[in-house]
Amino acid sequence: MANIREVAHRANVSVATVSRVLNESKSVKPETRELVLAVMQELGYTAGKTKEIATTDVHRILVLLPDIENPFYSVIAQGICEIARKKNYLVMLCTTERDYNNEKRYIDLLRGKMADGAIICAPVMSKLELEELDKQSCIIQCCEYNEELEEVSHISINNYAAGVDAVQHLINIGHRKIAMISCENGFLSTAERERAFKDTLKRNGIEFKQQYLAKTESDYGYRTGIRSMKYLLSLNEPPTAVFAISDIVAIGAMQAIENAGLIVPDDIAVVGFDDLDIASLYNPPLTTIYQPKKDIGRLAMELLCKKIHNLSGENGSVFLEHELRIRKSTVK
Repeated sequence: MANIREVAHRANVSVATVSRVLNESKSVKPETRELVLAVMQELGYTAGKTKEIATTDVHRILVLLPDIENPFYSVIAQGICEIARKKNYLVMLCTTERDYNNEKRYIDLLRGKMADGAIICAPVMSKLELEELDKQSCIIQCCEYNEELEEVSHISINNYAAGVDAVQHLINIGHRKIAMISCENGFLSTAERERAFKDTLKRNGIEFKQQYLAKTESDYGYRTGIRSMKYLLSLNEPPTAVFAISDIVAIGAMQAIENAGLIVPDDIAVVGFDDLDIASLYNPPLTTIYQPKKDIGRLAMELLCKKIHNLSGENGSVFLEHELRIRKSTVK
């Protein structure tokens, strides 16, 4: 005898949709209901509603992270899992390492109805692929997203505005020789923070100098901060302040400054980004941009649930708040 998953597979819908048909939910489109009922009849599916729903209506979602070891994504995953547990969802955490083949392998699970929806952090697939996937499945872009796809839901902060706040703070406390440590990772957030860096300098009458933009092909890592700061310190006119692309990079930069016999912030002020737990615990405590990481995860899961249950047919952009948290890495 056929089971609910076989019905879902044959009808090319999710298990959740079949369950809603069984439960006579008004959220199911009439044409979808007719298709599912026809497949049930074709397969001879006659299981009782209450029993079947109780034992099989378990929703599964995919969460695609570029790097689970990065504390930033770990906290977002915590927020996702918190809401998932409350709503009786099973979460499958997958790391893509921003590799297209890895991402495709996991997305194929979604296309094969092995999951009811997906939260994708930093998608690698093309604009066209994301558009097609959004038509077929329930997806949310989280943190990083394709800016050309306004119709595909995403959750983030305004990275440009946050970058402006960070750089303007350094200018307001008297710095003119300001550098930025960034990296070549292809993230929209990185591009927006770099744009904010250049624009804020220009608005304040400060010339942008290419040598003050230290970029590596690495990631948001501690070693990236050390190596980039060593380069900046080797310049004929080293900067007096640095805006780092992440807290971990900023801490690496501060270590390099200390190794060179200099003092933060007396000789060089440092601003980070994310406000990880370590930011306030480091010596000196790090001035940084706070992102509501757990709330980003929570909201992504809430929105995905609404999409799965057809409670919200609208896609859109949600930008959560950020905050400049000033500590002793920039002011005493």
